[in-house]
Amino acid sequence: AKRASAPRHQHLVGVADPESSLRPLPGSQAELAAIRSLFEPRFPPSCAVGPQATRSWLLQYVRQASHLHLGCHGGSTLGGSSGGRLQLANGTELTIDDLIDGRLDGCRVVVASACQSGHYSMADVLDEFTGLPAGFLQAGAACAIVSLWQVEDRATALLMARLYELLAPSGNTGKPLGPVAALRRARTWLRQLTADQVDSFIQAYPPLSDLFGRP
Repeated sequence: AKRASAPRHQHLVGVADPESSLRPLPGSQAELAAIRSLFEPRFPPSCAVGPQATRSWLLQYVRQASHLHLGCHGGSTLGGSSGGRLQLANGTELTIDDLIDGRLDGCRVVVASACQSGHYSMADVLDEFTGLPAGFLQAGAACAIVSLWQVEDRATALLMARLYELLAPSGNTGKPLGPVAALRRARTWLRQLTADQVDSFIQAYPPLSDLFGRP
């Protein structure tokens, strides 16, 4: 937690809505656009959406990330050798084997905003587990935030934008929080959110407007 909260270079690397055989994730594009606005223009991010969000693109930029955001489909094959996986564009996918060579040594936090990205298996070895969370940590990330079940686009977009608002150095929240505290506060905020507060939040993050049917 200390390493995740420590000041370091700030560079967002993100992918959203990769083109694949699975259902589109248009909400993830709005989500990433809202998040990247917290880093711009002071810390220009590297982001790819749709057909550009391939495994090769991600592996090209992932070493630069202080914040890695993955808005895509995910899942796990329990007991499988590759553990968790994230579906990327052009039929490609990211697995643990792509990560465990220290690619994320400079990364403060990885957020996998994807279905079932947090599933893991302890069936074979009792003191170890496989899956993307372990892969992120073994690759050097200080913290990994993943989902354990299918998530609703609009609620996820609100939660993610608020999370990064609390994490991001350019957010209007005073001193940035560590990932654990930021996630806890963002979840509480989402549970207590009123309709008027949703409208105000969307006004602050215009990329979310279309997702909520706002003009």
